[in-house]
Amino acid sequence: MRPAVSAGTAVIEALGHILKVDMGNWWKPEEAFFDLLRDKAAINAMVAEVAGKRTGKDALTKTAEFQKDIIKGHLESRNGAKTPDVWQPRYMRFPMESYTKRKGLPAIEQWKEAAKLFEDVPDQGEDAAA
Repeated sequence: MRPAVSAGTAVIEALGHILKVDMGNWWKPEEAFFDLLRDKAAINAMVAEVAGKRTGKDALTKTAEFQKDIIKGHLESRNGAKTPDVWQPRYMRFPMESYTKRKGLPAIEQWKEAAKLFEDVPDQGEDAAA
């Protein structure tokens, strides 16, 4: 049996940090990502990230599917939408970041402890989430 390192753990976050991994070189959002995306607050924050704060505010009361379509439209440059040069969901960054202040993503909580082992990591504190 081959040894494995579990995704979503402090080990992965530490390796990503040490190796300075840029997931943008390896991963692009596709339909499976959007199918699994269910947190309305996170989806709205992604709309604001990709399409701008004004669009995020305007879409606040729209359905999650509508908001996901806004994101996809901007990423695909549909209907003249401006495409961001590079976009990575905060979940795919090293260290992983959240879109809300709610707790519950073990990798983020574990990274807060592991980050203390690295001198070059700024304190992210409680206000790291937008």
